[in-house]
Amino acid sequence: MIKFFLLVIQVCCFGMLFAQVIPLKEGNSELPGQMKAIVIDPQNPANCEECNPEKVKIIVSQSYSMNFYNDNSFTLAQNISILTNPTKPVKSIAASLSYFEFAPENENCMVCNKNSNAYGNFNGGTMGAKTGTGAGTHSLLFSYNPPILTGNFPVNFNISFPETVNCCVAVVRFCIRYTITFEDCTVCSRTVCYERKKPGIVLAENPNGNNPQNQQP
Repeated sequence: MIKFFLLVIQVCCFGMLFAQVIPLKEGNSELPGQMKAIVIDPQNPANCEECNPEKVKIIVSQSYSMNFYNDNSFTLAQNISILTNPTKPVKSIAASLSYFEFAPENENCMVCNKNSNAYGNFNGGTMGAKTGTGAGTHSLLFSYNPPILTGNFPVNFNISFPETVNCCVAVVRFCIRYTITFEDCTVCSRTVCYERKKPGIVLAENPNGNNPQNQQP
């Protein structure tokens, strides 16, 4: 059995980096529509007290929904809550795909176009009432001018995956790192990892008409 590992890097208040290796799930068992998200939360280093959970809480709901569509994209909907003590406004939030893996049931499921630039990207997304910039890349940025108060930030993302032969089953594993910059320039982050089995039959509705994979050269 092959084991998959992820190297997680967390950015903290003074720009310091540290890493922790997290083993991902083994196997390709079917998962329900509402699943548990794996929240990766390494301890902050001693000199990074501004991101201490007593001062900053980044709460990721463990329930989320995910749907696959026939335009080679899937959607992710989840709620993120940001709480601070004392209160300090949010200046920006970045959502980055720090890890992406797509494993079809066999190599014959993949079509001839295997351009890695065509998948594992954000086609678009919203966080709260804000639309992110950076569609077509591995990262979306949500900038707030003026900064906004902390609270709930429901996320809705559309992410591309490789084109496969119809009816092929595949497993997608990915991680999103949320990096929050506050008005006082404190920067804290949280990484969440997901694993989901893509069914052979997907939904016909296109949730994002601007999916670059639909554009012909």
